[in-house]
Amino acid sequence: MYTSFIGNRFLEIYNKDRKKKISPKEYFEKEHFPLFYDHPQYLQSPANTPLFQVLARKKTKNSKARQKAYTEIVEKINSFEESQDQSPDMSFAFGFASANLLGTTSGQVTSLTLPFDAEDMYASWIGAGFGIGIAGGLNILLDGKKF
Repeated sequence: MYTSFIGNRFLEIYNKDRKKKISPKEYFEKEHFPLFYDHPQYLQSPANTPLFQVLARKKTKNSKARQKAYTEIVEKINSFEESQDQSPDMSFAFGFASANLLGTTSGQVTSLTLPFDAEDMYASWIGAGFGIGIAGGLNILLDGKKF
């Protein structure tokens, strides 16, 4: 959830500095996914996502498997956007809660309707890329243009 904030913050700075108006979805498609995941060695572990399944099955060298996982993420985001009858979960929104109370990040599960849209889901992937990883799965994200 904070990952979305950081991703959107980055794009605000990126767009201002480059005099562009690229959306989180466009940036994810054209810049982030190719750099972080469309390679046999991922730049970041995409825990609990379709991309992680490719990693777990040791198929990251298979370009079609990576593209299929990418398509699954986009479809999950589209499904969320169309229905919004479920909360976004970590299978398609990086840094978000698990899909149910039995998941490892179930402490983030809420019955409140939070104001997220598809662009926030894409921004979450971008924001997570700015995290400083620490052993144990913690990821520190700081808001500041100078960082």
